Amino acid sequence: MDWNSEATRKHISEAKAQGCELIGPGKDFNFRLYRLPCGHEQEIQPTHMRRDNFRCQTCLDNKLREEAEEQGCALLGPGKNANFRLYRLPCGHEQQIGPNRMREERFRCQTCLDTKIRGEARAQDCEILGPGKNANFRLYRLPCGHEQQIQTGNMRDGGFQCQICQENNLRKEAAAQGCKLLGPGKNAMYRLYRLPCGHQQEIRVHHLREEIFRCGTCLDIKLRGEAKAQGCELLGPGRNYQYRLYRLPCGHEQEIPAPRMRRGSFRCQTCLDIKLRGEAKVQGCELLGSAEKGMQCPWRWNGGMISLNLGVIWEMSPKIISAAKSKAALISPPSIMGLRSRRKSVR
Repeated sequence: MDWNSEATRKHISEAKAQGCELIGPGKDFNFRLYRLPCGHEQEIQPTHMRRDNFRCQTCLDNKLREEAEEQGCALLGPGKNANFRLYRLPCGHEQQIGPNRMREERFRCQTCLDTKIRGEARAQDCEILGPGKNANFRLYRLPCGHEQQIQTGNMRDGGFQCQICQENNLRKEAAAQGCKLLGPGKNAMYRLYRLPCGHQQEIRVHHLREEIFRCGTCLDIKLRGEAKAQGCELLGPGRNYQYRLYRLPCGHEQEIPAPRMRRGSFRCQTCLDIKLRGEAKVQGCELLGSAEKGMQCPWRWNGGMISLNLGVIWEMSPKIISAAKSKAALISPPSIMGLRSRRKSVR
């Protein structure tokens, strides 16, 4: 190394700017030997020295060694890359661990863990074969001879079952009901089956086992036929499993329980409301909407409000009219003395 060359003088000034001293050549032309501010000597690339992109490895190793001793471990040497170091753990086993995990005590001995997991597998008459899809799983050979990945916690608690054996049992249960298991369903509780009618449907496993199921496709075909017999059209599902949405002969759409459609015991509420509004208008009243109880609806007459039974058009006396105007309250005619009624059909 030529100490009088322009490059060397540049390296000397760059080292001085970082509080370091250039003391000699390095292992090759890309490195130089420096004395750092801490007093330790280290080979560093001049570009790293220029950019202050270096740290003392001796000080770092001393720090990591102290951190390991605080955890009852010993630093043995470098790891597989700059992010790992080789440690001897309190149990005596050696393992590569990230310094940050050692500092924060976020580590455990994998050798001891594997020994524990193998013991838990033997307690369940199983055998561990190797790693699983992630750190929480292992590949086991079960007592039935099948191989399966299972969470170590489930193996420990015995909370597992052979999926292959389970599927075989489900196939037998399906065959007992005249069905065929085709594959998985939308979640673990469902499976896809071919029913005796030939249609495919997802059914809960225990519903098939207990024979509490029916073909939704066949049911829809039946409901469409019943609706057609009443001059209606089935449009789709309703607010719950008891209701369906229909288009009635008048053209209006309405949710109706399927048994009522089957018996023909229904009427169009829209048409009924139109009729009631017309009848109320004839009496000088206005239909406002449905009441909360029974067959009563709130009405407005001459500015007052009154609750009327749908089967009766009530005439209010002047005294009641005055009370309705002043209090603007819902009044139940059957509970008021002095009212005269004129019964009219609303059917």
